[in-house]
Amino acid sequence: MSAYHIPTASEILNTRLRSELTQEDCAHLCCVTYKTWARWETGKTPMSAGMWKLFTIELDRVTKQREQTQSHEVNEENVVDLKQLSNGWD
Repeated sequence: MSAYHIPTASEILNTRLRSELTQEDCAHLCCVTYKTWARWETGKTPMSAGMWKLFTIELDRVTKQREQTQSHEVNEENVVDLKQLSNGWD
């Protein structure tokens, strides 16, 4: 059986910042209060390996959802006016 990873406070903070989520968002992903998340991030209370695993799984899910949403957004630069496109067809 492999060893469990207990994240450091700076690892928790840096992961959250890279993901561009708020402490409240991260707390919601882990089903804990904002205060609990803040204690983990400041190092006042260690985050358990299980909670870290849950967070990384949920973060991966959220990241994939963001990527899918962004790939489906209309890029205004690529939108061509239909009248302009059909000009000269007559």
